[in-house]
Amino acid sequence: MPSHNLAILSCAGSGKTSEIVSLAGDTACRSLLITYTRNNTQAIRDKFYQKYGHIPPYCDIDTWYSFLLSHFVRPYQRCFRVERIAGIAWIQGQSTQGIPKSHTGRYYFSTHGRIYRDKVSEFGIACNNATGGRPLARLGKIYSAVYIDEFQDLAGWDLEIVEALLRSSIRTTIVGDHRQHTYRTNDSSKYKQYQGENVLNLIRKWQNEGLCNAQPLDNNRRGCQAICDFADYVFPYTHRMTSL
Repeated sequence: MPSHNLAILSCAGSGKTSEIVSLAGDTACRSLLITYTRNNTQAIRDKFYQKYGHIPPYCDIDTWYSFLLSHFVRPYQRCFRVERIAGIAWIQGQSTQGIPKSHTGRYYFSTHGRIYRDKVSEFGIACNNATGGRPLARLGKIYSAVYIDEFQDLAGWDLEIVEALLRSSIRTTIVGDHRQHTYRTNDSSKYKQYQGENVLNLIRKWQNEGLCNAQPLDNNRRGCQAICDFADYVFPYTHRMTSL
């Protein structure tokens, strides 16, 4: 099992985004930094400019769904679909309940040829399995390291993509804050038991399997000690990654 992967879960203001910017920028290897929202990609860009004055040419920044379409879905979609996938249907695929996966067109796609957002990562995993892992192999030839910011926002089959990355040869770092579970990439019921603060149980599982090493960031750059103490009081059993 790879041991070069990191899972960093720390509170807001601890410098998680700055940490991955430094790891990617100082390592000087081909790296991809991924986060859920466009606002967060801009935050990563701002951190690069603050630290280096530019974005290093060996570092790429992308949103989660753009990453999935570019590396897992479109290059290998012909395993299941000939017509080019038009984009993402930003609605859930509730109408597909009861439709078997063998009916690919109806299970994954809207009538306009767009893939349901709660099915994108599931389709990506299907493409990876159908091709014997080619999406991950291709990604590994492009990037030596992948950094996923705001990891707590990922849900459903997205977590399966993360586990596939952790099992690959690509050095993977995931960072987030289980106490900032505000958004969700989708509403899939898969891995529902790992939502919110329960994401620590998933990190613990991956660490026990040798897929990653948990690492805390103990300093807070934004809040005073009283605020930090109060947050630790509200979450008395989950506030330190060392408890994993």
